Amino acid sequence: MNIIDTENSLNQPGWFVIEDINAKAAAAYEQHKDLFDNQDHAELCDTVEHTIKKHATSWNAAYHTARAKTRKQPAHTEVKVGRVVFPKGGLERVDAALQLLGIASDDISYKPKSQSISVRVK
Repeated sequence: MNIIDTENSLNQPGWFVIEDINAKAAAAYEQHKDLFDNQDHAELCDTVEHTIKKHATSWNAAYHTARAKTRKQPAHTEVKVGRVVFPKGGLERVDAALQLLGIASDDISYKPKSQSISVRVK
């Protein structure tokens, strides 16, 4: 699992970020419809979200975002849960549970500053 320090990240206006994410997700979906329309993939994304929530004490929202293939990553769905709070040892347990689902530890990122966890589901 990657623990990412977001203290030095640049903040963009919320409307710009949302429009940019939506445009990129729509383009990714068009390029990789076979992946994003695959029932097994959709079920795995739902299972990842459920697994995170099962190990958390609270969260505010969950998002599934289509991501296009890049030089470093194949096309995937990013499952992100925001403002997630884990009990003591919960983050380690969710990491282990996601790995049992076949998710590589490098595809799991937690940002303590924003209390968000994101998982690349390939």
